[in-house]
Amino acid sequence: MCVKQVFFSRNSIEDSWRFLWKLLDQAVIAEGVQLGLEGVDLKFNGAIHKGMPHKFYHGRTGRIWNITKRAIGLEVNKQVGNRIIKKRFHVRVEHVQPSRCTEEFRNRKLRNDKLKAEAKLKGGAISTKRQPEGPKPGFMVEGAQLETVTPIPYDVVNDLNGGY
Repeated sequence: MCVKQVFFSRNSIEDSWRFLWKLLDQAVIAEGVQLGLEGVDLKFNGAIHKGMPHKFYHGRTGRIWNITKRAIGLEVNKQVGNRIIKKRFHVRVEHVQPSRCTEEFRNRKLRNDKLKAEAKLKGGAISTKRQPEGPKPGFMVEGAQLETVTPIPYDVVNDLNGGY
């Protein structure tokens, strides 16, 4: 007897919600969110079903517009047809983590401020613009032997008769 496989609405996305409790301290998340961070990432916690948004929003980055007792209000862009709509909804804190999308920018800004302060003490100006890497330096290959390779002529008649 053959048993038919049943597909549910959450089939094959449960793996994306797997959650290791050891990696995350809920208090740290709640504290980071309450500081009013601009960007937060939606990363669902499969162990907590309450306050879980639709699977479309998993992995999206949003902006906080409201904070309640157990949840936060997020504003996330969603493409519908040929337009982008700002969707507002509430999500429990367990499904949210502070976004790291502007981390590199913030670190670079602090580093540039430090470099500017040092340059000002020395009495010079400094450019903090990012520059492209540029080409790699050239080098000479030594100890290589040149070998001339000549192709074997293709013989149609011998190939049809079974080769050489």
